[in-house]
Amino acid sequence: MACGTTPTGPPVFERTPIASGLSSPTDFVVLPDGRILITEKAGAIRVYENGALRPDPLLVLPTRTEGERGLLGIAADPSFADNGFIYVAYTTTDAHYQLSRYTVTADGIDPNSVKPLFRSVDVEANNHQGGELVFGPDGKLYWGIGDNTVGTNARDLSNIHGKILRLNPTDGSAPQDNPFVNSQGAVPQIWAYGLRNPFRLEFTPDGRLLAGDVGNNAVEELDLITKGGDYGWPGAEGVCASCTSTNPIYTYDHSTGNAAITSVLYYTGTAFGPSYQNTVFIADYIRGWIKNLTFNSDFSTLVGETTFDAVAGSTVKLAQGPDGTIYQLTIFPGELSILSPAASV
Repeated sequence: MACGTTPTGPPVFERTPIASGLSSPTDFVVLPDGRILITEKAGAIRVYENGALRPDPLLVLPTRTEGERGLLGIAADPSFADNGFIYVAYTTTDAHYQLSRYTVTADGIDPNSVKPLFRSVDVEANNHQGGELVFGPDGKLYWGIGDNTVGTNARDLSNIHGKILRLNPTDGSAPQDNPFVNSQGAVPQIWAYGLRNPFRLEFTPDGRLLAGDVGNNAVEELDLITKGGDYGWPGAEGVCASCTSTNPIYTYDHSTGNAAITSVLYYTGTAFGPSYQNTVFIADYIRGWIKNLTFNSDFSTLVGETTFDAVAGSTVKLAQGPDGTIYQLTIFPGELSILSPAASV
């Protein structure tokens, strides 16, 4: 167990590892029954339950793992308790991007339950794959996909790269109210575009979609995603006063060193004190910190910014637990931990 504190003092928190020895973990999802499914880059879905990590994977998907390829995203259906559906995004052995659905039971998973939902047309490059899967309050599945190392992809509506997709989870088709569903030549599943590598997506309770977009040579971005929004890449990185694209709601500079915004959490709990309720946690796995951001109600103004943990390690995902604690997944070392208020200050 490790302890830490914000630069301004309390609240002091404790970091308690609960699952160690993971091999390059990339994502996780907490199921309604308390199980936690953790994806590993090489294709394994691991299970944490009853206080321990199962020795055998739930499933191993055949996948390519060069660079940022691999098993990258996982989400549970909003009706998981009734249907047992999970959704995974991964690079196939022939280097295409695949979205598939599986059915999980109390005892395991049936590999034969697989339902392919979407497959990329283009071969996936080694880098800029994104991978995050989240359900919106509208019941649709949102998928963040990087620009496939080609910046011009991001504003080309004929491909999926550098985009956020919105799909019907039943069959991977495009909802009829998607912005480009009737645009000739456009991929109808596109919801927003002009992104470089939207690594993490997060919905707020009132239905706003936040995206952490990993930058190139200048800044990291936190974006407020809207229907049909153009976020500027590759023409803009960070705030651009003269551009017609949508500016990020928050940026930080990395022109003098590497950085990657790899976690976005909208926190609604009170476990760490009321000042953290309805704020945003972000993490950078290269710089090794977790920060806390406070915005006004429509995210037009940054009200406050603090460093929550200056030595957080290589965080790739933060998620709120049912009790208001925070789950933290690090890739090096491969470990799932719980951040909770310290027993004593």
